[in-house]
Amino acid sequence: MINFSSTGFFSSSSRRYILLSVVFILFLYFDVNTAVDRNKFKKCSDISFCGRQRSYTKSTLNYSIIGSSVSFDGLHLRGSIIDTTTNTIYSLVLSRYPSNIVRVVIDEVDPLRVRYRVNDVILETAQQVPFERFEVRQRDGDDKGEIGVLVLDALHTVVIDYSAVRIDFYVGEQLSTSMNSGGLFYFEYLRQKPTGTEEVSQEDTVTVGEEQIEGVASARDVQETAPSATLADQYISIDPVGFGQVQKNKKKHVSVPGIDMSHAWEQSFGGSTDHMQYGPQSVGIDISFISDQIYGLPEHTTQFALKSTKGSTDSYAEPYRLYNLDVFEYELDTPMSLYGAVPFVMGLRQNATVAALWLNAAETWVDVEHHDSSSGGYLGGLLGYAEKKPHRVDTHWMSETGVIDVFFFFGQTPRDIWASYGLLVGTQQLPPLFAIGYHQCRWNYIDEKDVAEVNANFERFNIPYDVIWLDIEHTNGKRYFTWDEKHFPNPRQMLENISKYGRKTVTIVDPHIKRDSGFNVHSQAEADSLYIKDDGGNDAYSGFCWSGTSSWPDYTSANIRQWWAELFSYSRYQHSTPDLYTWNDMNEPSVFSGPEVTMDKNALHVGGWEHRDVHNIYGMYMHAATAEGLVLRNPGHNKRPFVLSRAFFVGSQRYGAIWTGDNTADWSHLRISQPMLLSLGVAGISFAGADVGGFFGNPSTELLLRWYQAAVYHPFFRAHAHHDTKRREPWVHEQPWTDRIRNAIITRYSILPYLYTLFYECYLSGVPVLRPLWSEFPNEVATYTIEDSFLLGSSLLVKPVTQEGQFKTDVYLPAGNGNQLWYDVDTYDSYVGGTTPVIDTPIEKIAVLQRGGSIVPRKNRIRRSSSQMVNDPLTLVVALDSNKLASGELYVDDGDSYDFKLGKYIYRQFSYREESSVGVLSSSSLSSSSSSLFPNKIEKLILVGAQRQPSSVVVVDSQGTSTLLFQYDTAKRVVVVKNPGINIDSTKWEIKFNF
Repeated sequence: MINFSSTGFFSSSSRRYILLSVVFILFLYFDVNTAVDRNKFKKCSDISFCGRQRSYTKSTLNYSIIGSSVSFDGLHLRGSIIDTTTNTIYSLVLSRYPSNIVRVVIDEVDPLRVRYRVNDVILETAQQVPFERFEVRQRDGDDKGEIGVLVLDALHTVVIDYSAVRIDFYVGEQLSTSMNSGGLFYFEYLRQKPTGTEEVSQEDTVTVGEEQIEGVASARDVQETAPSATLADQYISIDPVGFGQVQKNKKKHVSVPGIDMSHAWEQSFGGSTDHMQYGPQSVGIDISFISDQIYGLPEHTTQFALKSTKGSTDSYAEPYRLYNLDVFEYELDTPMSLYGAVPFVMGLRQNATVAALWLNAAETWVDVEHHDSSSGGYLGGLLGYAEKKPHRVDTHWMSETGVIDVFFFFGQTPRDIWASYGLLVGTQQLPPLFAIGYHQCRWNYIDEKDVAEVNANFERFNIPYDVIWLDIEHTNGKRYFTWDEKHFPNPRQMLENISKYGRKTVTIVDPHIKRDSGFNVHSQAEADSLYIKDDGGNDAYSGFCWSGTSSWPDYTSANIRQWWAELFSYSRYQHSTPDLYTWNDMNEPSVFSGPEVTMDKNALHVGGWEHRDVHNIYGMYMHAATAEGLVLRNPGHNKRPFVLSRAFFVGSQRYGAIWTGDNTADWSHLRISQPMLLSLGVAGISFAGADVGGFFGNPSTELLLRWYQAAVYHPFFRAHAHHDTKRREPWVHEQPWTDRIRNAIITRYSILPYLYTLFYECYLSGVPVLRPLWSEFPNEVATYTIEDSFLLGSSLLVKPVTQEGQFKTDVYLPAGNGNQLWYDVDTYDSYVGGTTPVIDTPIEKIAVLQRGGSIVPRKNRIRRSSSQMVNDPLTLVVALDSNKLASGELYVDDGDSYDFKLGKYIYRQFSYREESSVGVLSSSSLSSSSSSLFPNKIEKLILVGAQRQPSSVVVVDSQGTSTLLFQYDTAKRVVVVKNPGINIDSTKWEIKFNF
């Protein structure tokens, strides 16, 4: 093994270069560490394609669907769109997926270069299904023309207006979603770079099917550059569409009045120039949702319900930007980009939920405009549908490259949408149990002694935790997969010492690889051409990051992802153990020397794709490769991975957790963490959290405690801090703060059985772990704009304290069916839904209420980590609704392996009902599994909402009937039953409360 720390390893010139690199990095870092520098990041007006798309109006070009080109084969509706202004032909394909998902794809026919389509997001199991039928109708009235009616089933219909290239989606007689109703469809065809005044010949024709289209060039004499069709075809996610013989077009540039092409081929910003060798190639279209509010589009620091960016109700001057960027100390209440991008929107109104997924990995901007009323669709009258005028939200989607590829979803409730979305792109990975415990992190725990002392203090103060984290300083000179031999001379012994306590370790592995010929990861990547290339296509792209001069592996290649995964093998990653897991940071990718602190858009990936084509998916590919490596390193591949990623895209939920990045120790950042996490959950990414206490700055003791109290109920629970901050481990502020933070962390461990069950539910159905109130009460309009409280699962409503000195909190409690009950989890005080009571929130607690009608499993014994709790008994908290009913679930498996896929788990539903003065608690199985591997017993029952004291409580099982001891609190109306002695793997029992 090479001793990288040897002083003789580098030449004097190399050492000078490294010193200059470090100075450069520190300059960049401290320049942005004071606050986000908005001048480093682009606005729409700084980006030519965004300006062109946003200024486009309905009358600029003349698009229509060619009637004779439309064909239907049961699985697909195909047609051709012509723009008679530029004489360009586009393909249109509609297909259907299970759960009435409709996919609309528009692509350029015979482009100069194959256009990029996103791969590896749609699951292979998501197969197309037939439509019911298709028919063509003639439009009535003065405006003659054809429309196509595509029927999915008796409830769902798609109406296509040929002349307007408009697609309306109906649920029953109600227009639910519309595509291009505003006429903003604008698809920039690939063309030759103009050398002067050039015009396309108007004398040639193109044959589409049997119809000749006048004014389109018939031959192409320009040679294709990159990528070749052969290389690019492997990246296309659906087959090219046949439209008969289409003669090739010269694709010369045509000037269009009203569209400014002055920066279509080259544009400068902040000292960098983007040379766009393929010229203008952006795509855009409008999508309207007949909804009261829309949600999604993470990651931004805006309100949860998306606000307008244009029109009379505009709240922002800029569209929502989706372009993964490393933004230090990000600002709040702005639609500027952050670390991840999920181009997914869900629209909500009473009795109807809709959604759209814009499948494009390039830079994307989305305008939003709310309208108080709209028509029910001018095509609705043609079909005999009634005119209705509900609230409408228009969105305008604009991407730099690629194709228009949109999935539309329809359901009565949000759960319907999440189930369909999960079937299409995958649900949240079921994490190992330890991963949902408490994580302790800092940049950086400086050496092995520091790690040991932190671990010892958790023992000393009897505070549970599961994972300790090591940031970049643990490596040898920022060479990932290595250890600093001075500060971490015995890493395996350190890792094993942590493991003795049932705990794990996480180390950081970033994508920038130090360009050092003595570093084996770099030398192999260089030799085997595994790096992203510069715009010339021959040399590796290089830039500055924490490692100094660095290059970046091309994770868009499956072969390179496999190579990356193999780096995590125990033989390659020296001193690693099965209890060592991984953190992928800086994978937007962050490039300190690049434009907007990221990679140049004209860098080249495998297949000849430019980085501009794949930017937003790059981090997800790294996340996937790392997770695969943690699986493959173990014999039998039967150990679940844990990988935290900062960058993300559609489908990232399949590979692990994400967090909200470099936040600040400020009350406003604690407040914004709730809507940020809600937006992520709506878009399918449930395993998410925010750095407790804020990454930058020093929180007050009150802020730190309140952050812990909130984060206890966040899916991912990690404290993290910048190296310039004061130490803030849970015991640092001494008493009484140590006990207060300890109690918050203990609360997290007490609800682990419930939380793990929620993750399994999310894995099965896609429903988020952390949910908006409207997820359970979708017809309650009052919940639509609430973002300062949330539901953890369906049973716990949480409203964190997010203001200094706030010791009373008003909490809106959903009404449900009109008599929904809610119970404070600490005091058991009861409240009626549909009200906003003021709840005491002294420094020791926040407002957490259990929903009447729910049963929440808990474990109340204090252990040092989740692994020590595996066999502990459970407490069931049964909270009665107004009908004296309650139910809840419990999922248990080994918490570590994939054996649950083989049926080695238990999934129980507990139910309580009360009839004829007898309350009965029972258990039933929610699966066919009959595993008896789990010896846990129920040690306590807490019946909340009991209006009177029972005369007796008995358990009836296979052993007969036994009387149980209990206590009744008259003031709280709570019955506590101790030691019922029931095994959770048994369903042959009942506990009866005789009143």
